[in-house]
Amino acid sequence: MSIYSKVYSTAPLDGAVVVPSPHLPSSALAASTSSAVALPVLLAVGPNQLLQLLPQLKELARSPVVLQVSTAATRDHAPVLALRGSGLSLVYSRDGEAAKRNALVAARVAAQGHGVVHFGEFDSAVDFGFDKAATEFVLAKGSKASNGNGASNGNGEVHDEATPAPVATLFSSAFAQQGASSQAYAGAESPKTLLIALGNTSALETALPADFALVSLNLYRPLSPAQIRGLVPAGVETVVVLEQVYKKASKWAPVYLDVVGAFADEDDDARVPTILSATLGDKPSIQAIQGASLVLTCPFHLHELSS
Repeated sequence: MSIYSKVYSTAPLDGAVVVPSPHLPSSALAASTSSAVALPVLLAVGPNQLLQLLPQLKELARSPVVLQVSTAATRDHAPVLALRGSGLSLVYSRDGEAAKRNALVAARVAAQGHGVVHFGEFDSAVDFGFDKAATEFVLAKGSKASNGNGASNGNGEVHDEATPAPVATLFSSAFAQQGASSQAYAGAESPKTLLIALGNTSALETALPADFALVSLNLYRPLSPAQIRGLVPAGVETVVVLEQVYKKASKWAPVYLDVVGAFADEDDDARVPTILSATLGDKPSIQAIQGASLVLTCPFHLHELSS
């Protein structure tokens, strides 16, 4: 089955390469490998078509490519999160407004040689509005470009966890210039319960109890264990990981496993919070995750890792 790309704007990104198939020609993937900034390849891919790209994932992760994946129809992130170990960066947008901003962020990082998957609940034909100013931003005109070389596996995990991966630094700069960040924090400054979510949390943000806080992820990869631990304020007793994964390939959901793994790296005498996993439903209710027993009903399904 062929996958046909679309130009998502009334004023397309000047010079962008649009290709007709997920089986990208070598000439597209090799665009401007000799320079720090390349013209990004923009490709629309359906969630159910990502498997067609498996043979090329390693090459895509090192290429100036943005894969646009709309999950609006199913809200299930499982097909995208299956790529979390591929080396591709993963950027999430919960709606069309966020997608317009994050598409520019993704394109800027891709232009410097890092493959990006931009996914979320936005219309597949959303107008990303690449005008002249956006083009200059994407191509990093007027700023010193970085080729992102460094000791990283592409997922933000570096030998020295105190040093951010080069690609993470690129994202930080790009988000900041778009008036956003890789995650959003809401709620108490010193919470007892922290929700870490990858998904649409708009219904929760204004309903948090006094001792709750919420971290909503916009950037899922790169995200190192040290960065995950840094999301959790001191004094947090319970972390609930919320994600829109409905067809899991294994018992535990991907973001939950990352959070558990991050705290597994802690020293033996370090205090580790209770870490729970929940499915983020269409109409999340904060009441579903309150109470000492943590016995939940729809739209949350909660699990705790057995010892």
